[in-house]
Amino acid sequence: MNKLPVFEWFFSMGDVLVSVNTAFEGVVVPPHLKGKENVDFIMGSVPTPNLAPDAEGVTASMRFGPSLHTCRFPWGSVTRMASPEAVIQFAKPQPLKEVESGPEPTEDTAKPAGKKEKKSKGHLRVVK
Repeated sequence: MNKLPVFEWFFSMGDVLVSVNTAFEGVVVPPHLKGKENVDFIMGSVPTPNLAPDAEGVTASMRFGPSLHTCRFPWGSVTRMASPEAVIQFAKPQPLKEVESGPEPTEDTAKPAGKKEKKSKGHLRVVK
């Protein structure tokens, strides 16, 4: 899903709360925030003046305590965007499950050994 237009819409209204899965590949954050499933960041013209959204994600200089860090959030890591007017929760991508199929039944495996196949009787009877 292309989340850039959604981000731009939120950003046009002011600050944006962005929830990020920092365990996602490609996320760049300070070490104490890495590997967490849900971390919230506030992005806007005042809290993140060097904000650079593009087709791949968002890059922003963010202050954590006295240190300034350049953070990168690929769009796949963004799980939610919110502002005072709206909230959008993105569905987590579900991994495809592989279906294991067993071997094709043969004559030997289709019928249990030692049992003869019974002829089925019709369920209708002719009454004279």
